[in-house]
Amino acid sequence: MGLDHLAWIALVPLFAAAVGTGLRAGLLLGWTAGIVIEAGGFVWILLAIKRFTSMPWPLASACFLAWLLYSSLSWGLLGCALGGCRRPRGVLWVLPLWVGVEHLFPRLFPWHLGGAFYGREDLLQCADLVGASGLTALVFLSSAVGYLWLSAFRGQSRRPWFSSLALAALIAGALVYGSRRGEAVREAERAAPELRVLLVQGAIHPLSGDEEELGWYLDATRRALGEAPADLVVWPEGVDPCYFDLTSGRDPWGFHRQAGGPCLDLRASPPSAPLITGGSGFDARRSPQISNLVAYIAPGQRLRFYEKNIRFPFGEVVPFLDLLPRSTIESLGLRVRTIARGEGNPAFTLGDLTFRNLICYEAIFPDYYTTSARDADFLVNATEDMWYGWTAQIPQQASVLVLRAVETRTALVRATNVGPSGVIDASGEFHTGRRIFAPEVIRASLRPVRIATLYESWGRFVPLGLLVIAIGRWGVSTSLARRRRSR
Repeated sequence: MGLDHLAWIALVPLFAAAVGTGLRAGLLLGWTAGIVIEAGGFVWILLAIKRFTSMPWPLASACFLAWLLYSSLSWGLLGCALGGCRRPRGVLWVLPLWVGVEHLFPRLFPWHLGGAFYGREDLLQCADLVGASGLTALVFLSSAVGYLWLSAFRGQSRRPWFSSLALAALIAGALVYGSRRGEAVREAERAAPELRVLLVQGAIHPLSGDEEELGWYLDATRRALGEAPADLVVWPEGVDPCYFDLTSGRDPWGFHRQAGGPCLDLRASPPSAPLITGGSGFDARRSPQISNLVAYIAPGQRLRFYEKNIRFPFGEVVPFLDLLPRSTIESLGLRVRTIARGEGNPAFTLGDLTFRNLICYEAIFPDYYTTSARDADFLVNATEDMWYGWTAQIPQQASVLVLRAVETRTALVRATNVGPSGVIDASGEFHTGRRIFAPEVIRASLRPVRIATLYESWGRFVPLGLLVIAIGRWGVSTSLARRRRSR
Protein backbone atom coordinates (compact mmCIF):
# COMPACT_ATOMS: atom_id res chain seq x y z
CA MET A 1 0.00 0.00 0.00
CA GLY A 2 3.04 2.27 0.08
CA LEU A 3 2.54 3.08 3.76
CA ASP A 4 5.78 1.47 4.93
CA HIS A 5 7.31 4.89 5.70
CA LEU A 6 4.99 5.05 8.71
CA ALA A 7 7.36 2.52 10.29
CA TRP A 8 9.73 5.40 11.05
CA ILE A 9 7.29 6.72 13.67
CA ALA A 10 5.37 3.54 14.47
CA LEU A 11 6.55 3.28 18.08
CA VAL A 12 6.07 6.93 19.07
CA PRO A 13 2.55 6.41 20.51
CA LEU A 14 3.75 3.51 22.67
CA PHE A 15 6.73 5.54 23.89
CA ALA A 16 4.49 8.49 24.75
CA ALA A 17 2.07 6.28 26.66
CA ALA A 18 4.48 3.97 28.51
CA VAL A 19 7.68 5.88 29.36
CA GLY A 20 7.96 6.52 33.09
CA THR A 21 4.68 4.84 34.03
CA GLY A 22 6.36 2.10 36.09
CA LEU A 23 7.06 -1.55 35.39
CA ARG A 24 3.52 -2.87 35.88
CA ALA A 25 1.73 -0.18 33.86
CA GLY A 26 4.41 -0.36 31.17
CA LEU A 27 4.01 -4.13 30.95
CA LEU A 28 0.24 -3.81 30.46
CA LEU A 29 0.60 -1.02 27.89
CA GLY A 30 3.23 -2.92 25.90
CA TRP A 31 1.28 -6.16 26.09
CA THR A 32 -1.87 -4.40 24.89
CA ALA A 33 0.01 -2.86 21.97
CA GLY A 34 1.43 -6.28 21.13
CA ILE A 35 -1.98 -7.92 21.15
CA VAL A 36 -3.30 -5.30 18.72
CA ILE A 37 -0.29 -5.67 16.41
CA GLU A 38 -0.11 -9.47 16.47
CA ALA A 39 -3.89 -9.99 16.18
CA GLY A 40 -4.21 -7.52 13.32
CA GLY A 41 -1.16 -8.73 11.42
CA PHE A 42 -1.53 -12.47 11.91
CA VAL A 43 -5.23 -13.21 12.11
CA TRP A 44 -4.62 -15.77 9.37
CA ILE A 45 -3.07 -18.04 12.03
CA LEU A 46 -6.61 -18.59 13.36
CA LEU A 47 -7.66 -19.76 9.90
CA ALA A 48 -4.59 -22.00 9.68
CA ILE A 49 -5.35 -23.64 13.04
CA LYS A 50 -8.95 -24.29 11.96
CA ARG A 51 -8.03 -25.72 8.57
CA PHE A 52 -5.04 -27.75 9.71
CA THR A 53 -6.81 -29.42 12.62
CA SER A 54 -10.55 -29.28 11.74
CA MET A 55 -11.15 -28.00 15.29
CA PRO A 56 -14.54 -26.47 16.08
CA TRP A 57 -14.35 -22.68 15.86
CA PRO A 58 -14.59 -22.15 19.66
CA LEU A 59 -11.65 -24.50 20.30
CA ALA A 60 -9.61 -23.06 17.42
CA SER A 61 -10.31 -19.54 18.72
CA ALA A 62 -9.15 -20.55 22.21
CA CYS A 63 -5.90 -21.88 20.76
CA PHE A 64 -5.46 -18.66 18.78
CA LEU A 65 -6.05 -16.58 21.90
CA ALA A 66 -3.45 -18.60 23.81
CA TRP A 67 -0.96 -18.06 20.99
CA LEU A 68 -1.83 -14.36 20.87
CA LEU A 69 -1.18 -13.84 24.57
CA TYR A 70 2.14 -15.64 24.26
CA SER A 71 3.35 -13.92 21.09
CA SER A 72 2.58 -10.51 22.61
CA LEU A 73 4.85 -11.13 25.60
CA SER A 74 7.83 -9.64 23.79
CA TRP A 75 5.89 -6.39 23.50
CA GLY A 76 5.11 -6.63 27.19
CA LEU A 77 8.84 -6.76 27.90
CA LEU A 78 9.31 -3.68 25.74
CA GLY A 79 6.56 -1.83 27.61
CA CYS A 80 8.04 -2.90 30.93
CA ALA A 81 11.44 -1.47 29.94
CA LEU A 82 9.82 1.76 28.79
CA GLY A 83 7.85 2.02 32.02
CA GLY A 84 11.08 1.75 33.96
CA CYS A 85 12.67 4.72 32.18
CA ARG A 86 13.07 7.60 34.61
CA ARG A 87 13.67 10.18 31.89
CA PRO A 88 12.55 10.41 28.25
CA ARG A 89 16.12 9.91 27.00
CA GLY A 90 16.07 6.48 28.62
CA VAL A 91 14.28 5.13 25.53
CA LEU A 92 17.64 5.16 23.73
CA TRP A 93 18.90 2.50 26.15
CA VAL A 94 15.85 0.35 25.43
CA LEU A 95 16.97 -0.01 21.80
CA PRO A 96 19.47 -2.87 22.36
CA LEU A 97 16.92 -4.71 24.51
CA TRP A 98 14.23 -4.58 21.83
CA VAL A 99 16.57 -5.56 18.96
CA GLY A 100 17.67 -8.61 20.93
CA VAL A 101 14.22 -9.62 22.15
CA GLU A 102 12.58 -9.12 18.75
CA HIS A 103 15.10 -11.38 17.01
CA LEU A 104 15.49 -14.09 19.66
CA PHE A 105 11.93 -14.40 20.99
CA PRO A 106 10.58 -17.79 19.80
CA ARG A 107 7.80 -16.94 17.37
CA LEU A 108 5.54 -19.05 15.23
CA PHE A 109 6.18 -16.58 12.40
CA PRO A 110 9.47 -14.69 12.95
CA TRP A 111 9.35 -11.09 11.77
CA HIS A 112 11.12 -7.78 12.33
CA LEU A 113 9.85 -4.20 12.47
CA GLY A 114 12.58 -3.28 9.98
CA GLY A 115 11.20 -5.88 7.59
CA ALA A 116 8.67 -3.25 6.53
CA PHE A 117 11.38 -1.94 4.18
CA TYR A 118 11.79 -5.18 2.20
CA GLY A 119 10.57 -3.30 -0.88
CA ARG A 120 12.93 -0.31 -0.45
CA GLU A 121 15.85 -1.47 -2.55
CA ASP A 122 18.65 0.66 -1.08
CA LEU A 123 17.69 0.10 2.56
CA LEU A 124 17.12 -3.59 1.89
CA GLN A 125 20.75 -4.16 0.86
CA CYS A 126 21.90 -3.28 4.39
CA ALA A 127 20.42 -6.57 5.62
CA ASP A 128 23.66 -8.36 4.64
CA LEU A 129 25.42 -6.54 7.52
CA VAL A 130 23.46 -7.49 10.65
CA GLY A 131 20.27 -8.79 9.09
CA ALA A 132 16.77 -7.40 9.39
CA SER A 133 17.67 -6.47 12.99
CA GLY A 134 19.79 -3.62 11.65
CA LEU A 135 16.75 -2.17 9.92
CA THR A 136 14.77 -2.59 13.14
CA ALA A 137 17.44 -0.61 15.00
CA LEU A 138 17.00 2.25 12.53
CA VAL A 139 13.22 2.14 12.93
CA PHE A 140 13.45 2.09 16.72
CA LEU A 141 15.97 4.94 16.80
CA SER A 142 13.79 7.00 14.48
CA SER A 143 10.75 6.54 16.72
CA ALA A 144 12.89 7.32 19.77
CA VAL A 145 14.08 10.59 18.22
CA GLY A 146 10.51 11.47 17.26
CA TYR A 147 9.38 10.82 20.83
CA LEU A 148 12.23 12.92 22.23
CA TRP A 149 11.21 15.86 20.02
CA LEU A 150 7.64 15.43 21.25
CA SER A 151 8.91 15.45 24.85
CA ALA A 152 11.00 18.57 24.14
CA PHE A 153 7.95 20.43 22.81
CA ARG A 154 6.14 19.44 26.00
CA GLY A 155 9.02 20.80 28.08
CA GLN A 156 9.90 17.36 29.47
CA SER A 157 13.41 17.10 28.00
CA ARG A 158 16.03 18.93 25.98
CA ARG A 159 15.91 18.99 22.21
CA PRO A 160 17.63 15.86 20.87
CA TRP A 161 20.00 17.50 18.39
CA PHE A 162 22.79 14.96 18.77
CA SER A 163 20.41 11.96 18.45
CA SER A 164 18.82 13.54 15.38
CA LEU A 165 22.19 14.06 13.71
CA ALA A 166 23.22 10.49 14.53
CA LEU A 167 19.98 9.16 13.03
CA ALA A 168 20.40 11.26 9.88
CA ALA A 169 24.00 10.05 9.50
CA LEU A 170 23.00 6.42 9.93
CA ILE A 171 20.16 6.63 7.39
CA ALA A 172 22.39 8.44 4.89
CA GLY A 173 25.12 5.84 5.40
CA ALA A 174 22.62 3.03 4.93
CA LEU A 175 21.34 4.52 1.67
CA VAL A 176 24.84 5.05 0.29
CA TYR A 177 25.96 1.57 1.28
CA GLY A 178 22.78 0.01 -0.07
CA SER A 179 23.10 1.75 -3.43
CA ARG A 180 26.71 0.69 -3.96
CA ARG A 181 26.31 -2.80 -2.52
CA GLY A 182 23.21 -3.50 -4.60
CA GLU A 183 24.95 -2.50 -7.81
CA ALA A 184 27.97 -4.67 -6.96
CA VAL A 185 25.74 -7.70 -6.37
CA ARG A 186 23.80 -7.14 -9.60
CA GLU A 187 27.07 -6.83 -11.52
CA ALA A 188 28.23 -10.17 -10.10
CA GLU A 189 24.89 -11.72 -11.09
CA ARG A 190 25.21 -10.45 -14.67
CA ALA A 191 28.60 -12.15 -14.93
CA ALA A 192 27.30 -15.51 -13.57
CA PRO A 193 26.05 -18.31 -15.87
CA GLU A 194 22.28 -18.50 -16.38
CA LEU A 195 20.17 -21.32 -14.95
CA ARG A 196 16.78 -21.78 -16.62
CA VAL A 197 14.09 -22.67 -14.08
CA LEU A 198 10.55 -23.91 -14.73
CA LEU A 199 8.07 -23.45 -11.89
CA VAL A 200 4.70 -25.18 -12.06
CA GLN A 201 1.92 -23.71 -9.91
CA GLY A 202 -1.28 -25.78 -9.91
CA ALA A 203 -3.58 -24.00 -7.43
CA ILE A 204 -5.04 -27.44 -6.61
CA HIS A 205 -6.47 -28.09 -3.16
CA PRO A 206 -4.19 -30.54 -1.29
CA LEU A 207 -7.17 -32.72 -0.29
CA SER A 208 -8.78 -32.83 -3.73
CA GLY A 209 -7.54 -36.32 -4.59
CA ASP A 210 -8.56 -35.79 -8.21
CA GLU A 211 -6.32 -37.86 -10.48
CA GLU A 212 -6.91 -35.58 -13.49
CA GLU A 213 -5.96 -32.50 -11.51
CA LEU A 214 -2.84 -34.14 -10.11
CA GLY A 215 -1.89 -35.27 -13.59
CA TRP A 216 -2.07 -31.64 -14.66
CA TYR A 217 1.41 -31.13 -13.25
CA LEU A 218 2.89 -33.78 -15.52
CA ASP A 219 1.03 -32.59 -18.61
CA ALA A 220 1.84 -28.91 -17.99
CA THR A 221 5.51 -29.72 -17.39
CA ARG A 222 5.86 -31.84 -20.53
CA ARG A 223 4.15 -29.21 -22.66
CA ALA A 224 6.41 -26.49 -21.29
CA LEU A 225 9.57 -28.56 -21.78
CA GLY A 226 8.44 -29.37 -25.31
CA GLU A 227 8.23 -25.64 -26.07
CA ALA A 228 11.59 -24.73 -24.53
CA PRO A 229 14.15 -26.63 -22.43
CA ALA A 230 14.81 -25.94 -18.75
CA ASP A 231 17.68 -26.81 -16.44
CA LEU A 232 15.49 -27.43 -13.40
CA VAL A 233 11.77 -28.03 -12.82
CA VAL A 234 10.24 -27.36 -9.39
CA TRP A 235 6.79 -28.43 -8.19
CA PRO A 236 5.21 -27.28 -4.90
CA GLU A 237 5.04 -29.06 -1.57
CA GLY A 238 2.85 -32.17 -1.35
CA VAL A 239 2.08 -32.62 -5.05
CA ASP A 240 2.58 -36.41 -5.01
CA PRO A 241 -0.04 -38.05 -2.72
CA CYS A 242 1.73 -41.43 -2.67
CA TYR A 243 4.41 -42.19 -0.11
CA PHE A 244 8.03 -42.68 -1.03
CA ASP A 245 9.27 -45.72 0.88
CA LEU A 246 12.35 -44.70 2.85
CA THR A 247 12.66 -48.01 4.70
CA SER A 248 16.13 -49.48 4.23
CA GLY A 249 16.27 -52.20 1.57
CA ARG A 250 12.91 -51.33 0.00
CA ASP A 251 12.04 -49.83 -3.37
CA PRO A 252 11.33 -46.08 -2.90
CA TRP A 253 8.66 -46.36 -5.63
CA GLY A 254 6.95 -49.36 -3.97
CA PHE A 255 3.84 -47.51 -2.82
CA HIS A 256 3.49 -45.88 -6.23
CA ARG A 257 3.34 -49.32 -7.84
CA GLN A 258 0.72 -50.53 -5.37
CA ALA A 259 -1.43 -47.37 -5.42
CA GLY A 260 -4.90 -47.82 -6.74
CA GLY A 261 -5.92 -44.18 -6.54
CA PRO A 262 -4.46 -40.95 -7.90
CA CYS A 263 -0.69 -41.05 -7.97
CA LEU A 264 2.03 -39.28 -9.93
CA ASP A 265 4.09 -42.18 -11.26
CA LEU A 266 7.29 -40.67 -12.66
CA ARG A 267 9.27 -43.89 -13.08
CA ALA A 268 8.18 -44.88 -16.57
CA SER A 269 8.44 -41.49 -18.29
CA PRO A 270 10.06 -38.85 -16.07
CA PRO A 271 10.44 -35.29 -17.35
CA SER A 272 13.49 -34.63 -19.48
CA ALA A 273 14.85 -32.11 -16.95
CA PRO A 274 15.80 -32.62 -13.29
CA LEU A 275 12.68 -32.33 -11.14
CA ILE A 276 12.01 -31.41 -7.51
CA THR A 277 8.57 -32.44 -6.30
CA GLY A 278 6.93 -32.32 -2.89
CA GLY A 279 5.59 -35.50 -1.37
CA SER A 280 5.53 -37.69 1.74
CA GLY A 281 7.91 -40.29 3.09
CA PHE A 282 7.31 -43.55 4.96
CA ASP A 283 9.84 -45.37 7.11
CA ALA A 284 8.67 -48.51 8.92
CA ARG A 285 11.65 -48.36 11.31
CA ARG A 286 10.61 -45.22 13.16
CA SER A 287 7.72 -43.61 14.99
CA PRO A 288 6.06 -41.57 13.66
CA GLN A 289 6.54 -43.24 10.30
CA ILE A 290 5.37 -40.42 8.00
CA SER A 291 7.38 -37.34 7.00
CA ASN A 292 7.04 -34.32 4.74
CA LEU A 293 9.68 -34.32 2.01
CA VAL A 294 10.80 -33.25 -1.42
CA ALA A 295 12.17 -35.75 -3.92
CA TYR A 296 14.91 -34.92 -6.42
CA ILE A 297 14.48 -36.88 -9.63
CA ALA A 298 17.40 -36.21 -11.97
CA PRO A 299 18.51 -38.17 -15.07
CA GLY A 300 21.61 -40.19 -14.30
CA GLN A 301 21.35 -39.70 -10.53
CA ARG A 302 19.80 -41.85 -7.84
CA LEU A 303 16.54 -40.72 -6.30
CA ARG A 304 17.29 -38.40 -3.38
CA PHE A 305 15.16 -36.90 -0.61
CA TYR A 306 15.10 -34.06 1.87
CA GLU A 307 12.79 -34.49 4.87
CA LYS A 308 11.40 -31.38 6.51
CA ASN A 309 13.31 -30.36 9.64
CA ILE A 310 11.10 -27.60 11.09
CA ARG A 311 7.54 -28.82 11.47
CA PHE A 312 4.51 -26.53 11.60
CA PRO A 313 2.84 -26.50 15.05
CA PHE A 314 -0.62 -28.08 15.15
CA GLY A 315 -0.37 -29.16 11.50
CA GLU A 316 2.78 -31.31 11.65
CA VAL A 317 3.73 -31.47 15.31
CA VAL A 318 1.14 -31.46 18.09
CA PRO A 319 2.47 -31.15 21.67
CA PHE A 320 1.14 -33.76 24.11
CA LEU A 321 -0.97 -35.40 21.39
CA ASP A 322 0.14 -38.87 22.54
CA LEU A 323 -1.34 -38.18 25.97
CA LEU A 324 -4.87 -37.98 24.53
CA PRO A 325 -6.83 -41.18 23.85
CA ARG A 326 -7.46 -41.77 20.16
CA SER A 327 -11.19 -41.88 20.88
CA THR A 328 -11.02 -38.32 22.27
CA ILE A 329 -9.26 -37.04 19.15
CA GLU A 330 -11.83 -38.72 16.92
CA SER A 331 -14.79 -37.50 18.98
CA LEU A 332 -13.55 -33.91 18.65
CA GLY A 333 -13.22 -34.37 14.90
CA LEU A 334 -9.57 -33.32 14.93
CA ARG A 335 -7.44 -33.97 11.84
CA VAL A 336 -4.09 -33.71 13.56
CA ARG A 337 -0.97 -35.80 13.80
CA THR A 338 2.72 -35.50 14.46
CA ILE A 339 5.02 -36.36 11.58
CA ALA A 340 8.67 -37.40 11.70
CA ARG A 341 11.36 -34.73 11.77
CA GLY A 342 14.11 -34.88 9.17
CA GLU A 343 17.76 -34.97 10.18
CA GLY A 344 20.14 -32.64 8.39
CA ASN A 345 19.84 -30.90 5.06
CA PRO A 346 21.84 -32.75 2.38
CA ALA A 347 23.27 -30.86 -0.57
CA PHE A 348 22.06 -31.83 -4.05
CA THR A 349 23.96 -31.24 -7.29
CA LEU A 350 22.82 -29.79 -10.59
CA GLY A 351 25.75 -29.85 -12.99
CA ASP A 352 28.50 -27.83 -11.33
CA LEU A 353 26.05 -26.19 -8.92
CA THR A 354 25.08 -27.21 -5.40
CA PHE A 355 21.72 -26.48 -3.78
CA ARG A 356 19.69 -27.37 -0.71
CA ASN A 357 15.96 -27.54 -0.10
CA LEU A 358 13.60 -25.81 2.29
CA ILE A 359 9.99 -26.90 2.68
CA CYS A 360 7.23 -24.36 3.27
CA TYR A 361 7.82 -21.95 6.13
CA GLU A 362 11.27 -23.37 7.00
CA ALA A 363 12.64 -20.71 4.67
CA ILE A 364 11.54 -17.79 6.87
CA PHE A 365 13.77 -18.70 9.85
CA PRO A 366 17.00 -16.65 9.71
CA ASP A 367 19.31 -19.19 11.35
CA TYR A 368 18.02 -22.17 9.36
CA TYR A 369 18.20 -20.27 6.08
CA THR A 370 21.77 -19.21 6.87
CA THR A 371 22.83 -22.73 7.82
CA SER A 372 21.25 -24.20 4.69
CA ALA A 373 22.85 -21.57 2.46
CA ARG A 374 26.35 -22.41 3.66
CA ASP A 375 28.39 -23.78 0.69
CA ALA A 376 25.26 -23.77 -1.52
CA ASP A 377 24.93 -21.88 -4.79
CA PHE A 378 21.17 -21.44 -4.31
CA LEU A 379 18.22 -22.76 -2.31
CA VAL A 380 14.89 -24.27 -3.39
CA ASN A 381 11.66 -23.70 -1.48
CA ALA A 382 8.63 -25.94 -2.16
CA THR A 383 5.54 -24.51 -0.46
CA GLU A 384 1.84 -25.22 0.07
CA ASP A 385 -0.07 -22.06 1.09
CA MET A 386 -3.62 -23.16 0.26
CA TRP A 387 -4.32 -23.69 3.97
CA TYR A 388 -4.07 -19.97 4.76
CA GLY A 389 -6.50 -18.71 2.15
CA TRP A 390 -6.13 -15.38 0.37
CA THR A 391 -4.86 -13.58 3.45
CA ALA A 392 -1.94 -11.40 4.53
CA GLN A 393 0.13 -14.59 4.96
CA ILE A 394 0.89 -14.67 1.23
CA PRO A 395 2.67 -11.30 0.94
CA GLN A 396 4.08 -11.56 4.48
CA GLN A 397 5.92 -14.81 3.77
CA ALA A 398 7.17 -13.54 0.43
CA SER A 399 8.52 -10.36 2.05
CA VAL A 400 10.42 -12.32 4.71
CA LEU A 401 12.00 -14.53 2.03
CA VAL A 402 13.38 -11.42 0.31
CA LEU A 403 15.13 -10.47 3.56
CA ARG A 404 16.58 -13.97 3.98
CA ALA A 405 18.00 -13.96 0.44
CA VAL A 406 19.74 -10.61 0.96
CA GLU A 407 21.10 -11.50 4.41
CA THR A 408 23.07 -14.41 2.95
CA ARG A 409 23.22 -13.25 -0.69
CA THR A 410 21.85 -16.67 -1.61
CA ALA A 411 19.19 -16.81 -4.31
CA LEU A 412 15.96 -18.72 -3.69
CA VAL A 413 13.82 -20.65 -6.16
CA ARG A 414 10.25 -20.80 -4.83
CA ALA A 415 7.41 -22.96 -6.12
CA THR A 416 4.12 -22.60 -4.27
CA ASN A 417 0.75 -24.09 -5.04
CA VAL A 418 -1.09 -20.77 -4.97
CA GLY A 419 1.65 -18.20 -5.72
CA PRO A 420 3.60 -16.11 -5.91
CA SER A 421 6.10 -18.56 -7.38
CA GLY A 422 9.35 -17.22 -8.76
CA VAL A 423 13.02 -16.56 -8.15
CA ILE A 424 14.48 -14.19 -5.55
CA ASP A 425 17.90 -12.94 -6.62
CA ALA A 426 20.81 -12.38 -4.26
CA SER A 427 20.07 -8.66 -4.68
CA GLY A 428 16.56 -9.19 -3.27
CA GLU A 429 14.62 -8.76 -6.52
CA PHE A 430 11.65 -11.15 -6.67
CA HIS A 431 10.85 -12.28 -10.24
CA THR A 432 7.35 -13.70 -9.77
CA GLY A 433 4.54 -15.02 -11.83
CA ARG A 434 1.44 -12.95 -12.47
CA ARG A 435 -1.27 -15.09 -10.91
CA ILE A 436 -2.39 -15.84 -7.35
CA PHE A 437 -4.70 -18.78 -6.57
CA ALA A 438 -4.68 -19.75 -10.24
CA PRO A 439 -2.66 -22.26 -12.30
CA GLU A 440 0.46 -20.91 -13.96
CA VAL A 441 3.68 -22.17 -15.51
CA ILE A 442 6.53 -19.74 -14.88
CA ARG A 443 9.86 -19.53 -16.64
CA ALA A 444 12.51 -17.76 -14.63
CA SER A 445 16.19 -17.06 -15.00
CA LEU A 446 18.53 -17.67 -12.07
CA ARG A 447 22.14 -16.51 -11.90
CA PRO A 448 23.61 -18.03 -8.73
CA VAL A 449 26.49 -16.14 -7.11
CA ARG A 450 28.46 -16.73 -3.95
CA ILE A 451 29.06 -13.51 -2.07
CA ALA A 452 30.25 -13.58 1.53
CA THR A 453 28.30 -11.36 3.92
CA LEU A 454 29.06 -9.89 7.31
CA TYR A 455 25.74 -11.28 8.50
CA GLU A 456 26.80 -14.87 7.83
CA SER A 457 30.11 -14.56 9.65
CA TRP A 458 29.24 -12.72 12.85
CA GLY A 459 26.55 -10.13 12.08
CA ARG A 460 23.75 -12.55 12.94
CA PHE A 461 25.00 -12.66 16.53
CA VAL A 462 24.62 -8.89 17.01
CA PRO A 463 21.06 -9.16 18.46
CA LEU A 464 22.34 -11.59 21.09
CA GLY A 465 25.22 -9.24 21.95
CA LEU A 466 22.84 -6.29 22.26
CA LEU A 467 20.55 -8.29 24.53
CA VAL A 468 23.50 -9.18 26.77
CA ILE A 469 24.47 -5.49 26.91
CA ALA A 470 20.91 -4.48 27.82
CA ILE A 471 20.65 -7.10 30.56
CA GLY A 472 24.10 -6.17 31.88
CA ARG A 473 23.21 -2.48 32.04
CA TRP A 474 19.96 -3.29 33.83
CA GLY A 475 21.85 -5.40 36.35
CA VAL A 476 24.42 -2.66 37.00
CA SER A 477 21.79 0.07 37.37
CA THR A 478 19.72 -2.12 39.72
CA SER A 479 22.77 -2.83 41.86
CA LEU A 480 23.68 0.88 42.07
CA ALA A 481 20.11 1.77 43.00
CA ARG A 482 20.15 -0.75 45.85
CA ARG A 483 23.44 0.64 47.14
CA ARG A 484 22.04 4.17 47.14
CA ARG A 485 18.97 3.05 49.06
CA SER A 486 21.10 1.16 51.59
CA ARG A 487 23.06 4.31 52.33
